[in-house]
Amino acid sequence: MGLKSLEAADKPRGEAACEVLIAIGSQRLRLPRKELEEILIQRDSHPPLVAELAAACRELLLG
Repeated sequence: MGLKSLEAADKPRGEAACEVLIAIGSQRLRLPRKELEEILIQRDSHPPLVAELAAACRELLLG
């Protein structure tokens, strides 16, 4: 769910990306570190809000 949502962040159905990142950042959605790293990797294709949320989650959860 998480990775597909973020991969679609720049598409019309991409609004779920922010919701997934909020769930990850608030630790309501817990994932193994390897999966977190894969989901939170910096991508140039992300819209600005998604990029900011992903950066905040990277800093908070991955140090």
